[in-house]
Amino acid sequence: MLGEWKQAGQQLVLFLYVFVGNRQMGRQENARRANVFKKELPLALEAIRYGDRDFFRTYPFCDWCPIFIHFTSEYPELNRTEYYGTPYLYR
Repeated sequence: MLGEWKQAGQQLVLFLYVFVGNRQMGRQENARRANVFKKELPLALEAIRYGDRDFFRTYPFCDWCPIFIHFTSEYPELNRTEYYGTPYLYR
C-alpha cells in the first residue's frame, strides 16, 4: 500500500493505492486479492491512524479529510477508486 496527501481544490485528500494484480496473475487471482484487500483495509486504516496519531494531534483537521483508495488492476472492473470515509472513523 502506498499513500499520499493531495490537495483537491480547497481540501486535502488522503489517497491510498493497492496493487490488486495484472493480467499475468489472471482474473481470478486479481478478484481474490481485491476481496482480501477490501476485507483487511479497515484494520490497515486503523493501524495507519494509530501509528500517525501524533500527526493527527498536530493537524486535527486531517481527521476529517476524505480517504480514497485506488485498487490497481489491468482488469477494468477491478481497477477502481473507492471512498473509505475519513481517518476519524478509524480511531
